[in-house]
Amino acid sequence: MDWHTKSKEEILKELNTSENGLSKQDAEKRLKKYGLNEISKKRKPLKY
Repeated sequence: MDWHTKSKEEILKELNTSENGLSKQDAEKRLKKYGLNEISKKRKPLKY
């Protein structure tokens, strides 16, 4: 999606949220569905 071309209202609607963020209930649902917002560890480079 070209987020930079959208208005703030369009983006909030697309993400199903508001300027106030998610409700506690919505946050818990998304956590169960998508898991924690973590960056995966980098793999060690392969040695050839």
